[in-house]
Amino acid sequence: MSEWLPLSGETGSLSVAIAVTQQSSSTQAGQAQHSPAPAVRCWGVRGNFPSLEKNQYRYGGHTTSIEIRLGDRRLIFDGGSGLCSLGQSLSQGQHKGPGQGDSDSAQLFFTRTHWDRIQGFPFFLPAFESNNHFDIYGPIAITGASIKQQLMDQMRRPYCAVSLQDMKAELTFQDIKSRDKLDLGDGIVVEVFNLCPVEPVLGYRITWGNWTLVYSTATELPESDHDWEELLAMADQADLMIYGTADSDHDWRATQHPLGEHFDPGAVDLDWQAGLHLAEQAKVKRLMVARHRPFCSDEWLVQFEQAIAARFPNSELAREGQLVRLL
Repeated sequence: MSEWLPLSGETGSLSVAIAVTQQSSSTQAGQAQHSPAPAVRCWGVRGNFPSLEKNQYRYGGHTTSIEIRLGDRRLIFDGGSGLCSLGQSLSQGQHKGPGQGDSDSAQLFFTRTHWDRIQGFPFFLPAFESNNHFDIYGPIAITGASIKQQLMDQMRRPYCAVSLQDMKAELTFQDIKSRDKLDLGDGIVVEVFNLCPVEPVLGYRITWGNWTLVYSTATELPESDHDWEELLAMADQADLMIYGTADSDHDWRATQHPLGEHFDPGAVDLDWQAGLHLAEQAKVKRLMVARHRPFCSDEWLVQFEQAIAARFPNSELAREGQLVRLL
């Protein structure tokens, strides 16, 4: 059971909401009373490249960056242009955890280093402040480059005015791969799984106490029953799954946008059908769809959201500025 409530104390032109999910377990309810509820904030939800036309204000235009708060810990998934907004918020002293004082710290996880997932990183203001600390995780590229090398490369001249060396915060880098299991402390465990059969593209299962979130935003159709079983295992009974499909040049190359204003139910293509089927089979409690195509209008996305909800009722499309709390 869930309801949407306005979020008080927030400013900005984008609409913001809290999704409150009530859990029936008395154990989980007791846990929620003694620690802050897990919270997910969407700072960017587009794919491919930022886009904010006059008919795209409802869902927002920044590329993917999702913040997860577990107690006083902050995890960030992907560093698209939405990471710039998160960085500005942190530098202004907003959204600090208890006891953090004047410093910020977080774990930053990358799905892959396609441009729409890293373009906000060179402009992440807290990384330029010496009292902050960030642990950065991501896959080794198909070229063999480490996650540090990949992020450094986009910040070399003549492509960028600042370099990785200009970032004064304490930064640590760790290459990770499918089936890694990371214990981040404070009861937070992150399991890593691969989403692509031909190169490292990572998804994540985050567990904190009795609460589980799955972040799978570049999901390709599995090529075998074994691949499907691995996806099912990672998504199994998640409290929230943030889902997106793999990149496709069909998302942006058409001379006339294939989606337009008219919604065609057939646009819920095989990749999306697989995602909905995954949520159903894995008994996911709540589904959030992210990485919207850059040219999709609000009108089209509203109809898309309705079509998905008709198949999986406890679902919604992610909106920039949205805050989801699970109680």
